[in-house]
Amino acid sequence: MIVNKFKRISRLLFLLILFTGFAYGSISVSPGSKVVSETATSTTFTITADEGWTVTKNPADTWIESIYPASGSETAIVTIRFTRNAYSSDARSSVLSITGGNSFILTQE
Repeated sequence: MIVNKFKRISRLLFLLILFTGFAYGSISVSPGSKVVSETATSTTFTITADEGWTVTKNPADTWIESIYPASGSETAIVTIRFTRNAYSSDARSSVLSITGGNSFILTQE
């Protein structure tokens, strides 16, 4: 009797561990930041993921023109397109927010 209860509990625990392992994925960003020249107009970074993710920018960062892809559900190389900073002597930065508390920091000299 005790052995049967132990077997049932063991099976339930195994299923719980199995389900939990597949239910929660992970997302990482590489590199976490980049510095580009004032004449650059694009750069890339990699999102490694086994779950859905979204990249968003601050609406005030109008120099960031596009992010592609802006969302996905697996590993991807993300391309950011932006305007040149050739007419300013000040560097500018943008923090892109990525699902799961991740971020990518782009600084243009």
